[in-house]
Amino acid sequence: MKRQSHAAALLLRRGIGRVLIEEAVEWARSKAFVQVSNKLVTTRAVMLEEEGMIEGARAGQGKHEAIGRGGTWEMTAELTDEQKKAITHILASRDLVTAITGRAGTGKTTMAKEAVKAVQTLSGRSVIVLAPSSAAVQTLKDSSFRGADTLANFQDKDYLQDRARGQILWIDEAGLLSATQMHWAIDFASRNACRVILSGDTRQHHSVERGDALRILERVGAVSQVVLTKIFRQLDPAQRAAIYDLSEGETAHGFDKLKDLGAIVEISDPSERLQKLSEEYLQALKDGVTSLIVTPTHEEGRTVTTVVRDQMKQEGLITGQEHVVGRFAKVESLRKVSNGIP
Repeated sequence: MKRQSHAAALLLRRGIGRVLIEEAVEWARSKAFVQVSNKLVTTRAVMLEEEGMIEGARAGQGKHEAIGRGGTWEMTAELTDEQKKAITHILASRDLVTAITGRAGTGKTTMAKEAVKAVQTLSGRSVIVLAPSSAAVQTLKDSSFRGADTLANFQDKDYLQDRARGQILWIDEAGLLSATQMHWAIDFASRNACRVILSGDTRQHHSVERGDALRILERVGAVSQVVLTKIFRQLDPAQRAAIYDLSEGETAHGFDKLKDLGAIVEISDPSERLQKLSEEYLQALKDGVTSLIVTPTHEEGRTVTTVVRDQMKQEGLITGQEHVVGRFAKVESLRKVSNGIP
């Protein structure tokens, strides 16, 4: 009964203004749920989608010609043993779906550049490079993958899909793929004589849509993978040690090391903190680098913005006539304010 009430409450929250209480309760009492464990439930649609994704990957294991067609590739001297092993793994793969995973900063992009050259040369097939987000695509383009595109755009454009038939799909930042996206990609590859190479890190951000697809495939053994572990992005050994702790989930240890390096500074006095924030932000502007101020609440964000703007005016970084622009606010928020709710 408690679980039904919780499910009904979740539905009301997602369907505010569109779902009646009676409808939510009736839905929660229906057979819409599938019991996964003593604590977890799911819907049949979600379960079927995940099962289809897993079955699609498993059905393609060991059923194809090696991606490299048995050829050999002379690795560049700059590659590490881990990166060379990852490329060899890709070239030897006979699976529909192959995975390379690794923490941030382990050289996945460097490995990918060499791997794509090797795959295209030895297989005679094109590699279509995709990513789940526009930001990830831009990063790929900045790293010489100029033809990279979002998976969403690829799904939407028939002419892109036509070009990809019989080719190889390389999906970067695959840890961001939802179950729906992964299911679609595997199904498309299966139907169109493609192969799929997944590159990403399940320890970082997850998908916006439901389903932690890459982690699920890893957990059930539906994909064979090579893991890159050695971090290169942080050249300073002390910084590298801190980032390694963070990547391993040792958050407290990682933060302590960053604090010892001066990368984390705590200022308890609000006025002093605001002054320091504005000074650091303005210095970044003068140095021509980007910076970002993040605050825990909207109210504090507005306060910081006001202080920074005042400092920028004083130093002549903001000039000219100011304009006040009206904006819409949620009725719910206005109602809370009018009722005296903080």
